[in-house]
Amino acid sequence: MKTKQLTLCAFFTILYILGSRITIPTGIIPLTLQTMMVIIAGILLRPKEILASYGVYFLMGFVGLPVFASGGGLSYVLQPSFGFLLSFPFAACLISALRHKYELTHFYQLYPLCLCALCFIYLIGCGYMYLIFNYYMGSAKDISSIIAIGAAPFVISDSISMAVGCFCAIRLSMVSSIKRILIYE
Repeated sequence: MKTKQLTLCAFFTILYILGSRITIPTGIIPLTLQTMMVIIAGILLRPKEILASYGVYFLMGFVGLPVFASGGGLSYVLQPSFGFLLSFPFAACLISALRHKYELTHFYQLYPLCLCALCFIYLIGCGYMYLIFNYYMGSAKDISSIIAIGAAPFVISDSISMAVGCFCAIRLSMVSSIKRILIYE
């Protein structure tokens, strides 16, 4: 990786940490700005940079630094909400790959893609939550109660934060100095 790519990865790792630490407690899953950061990363970065920046983010969290919404440590994988974290780099890579393949640049093109990524995040996050509740914690929950806990309360706020993230990322990608950083020789 070139220096500017490593700098972008470090910058986005910081954004992921900030997005997870700005938290509104709402029960099992706190309301954060993480989905907005997923969208911004997916629109601005390439999959390689997304995976590198999330790799550093997860490494920091697993060694015990409090970079996740509720702390850190290797035991965080047993949190019911960890599946959402796990889905973020893949959702961002999906956005990035499709954005670059089809040369999507407008809000009306990217926002539906971001909503598809949100569905992916909910699918992985709720699926993981189901497994943790039913097989690790031993508290039997059906899929409808998992959706009521893990997805339904966040659909509107996540859709709005995705729209804001999409709009901001598109505007940032048009700034000439940022555009030079994002173009790879």
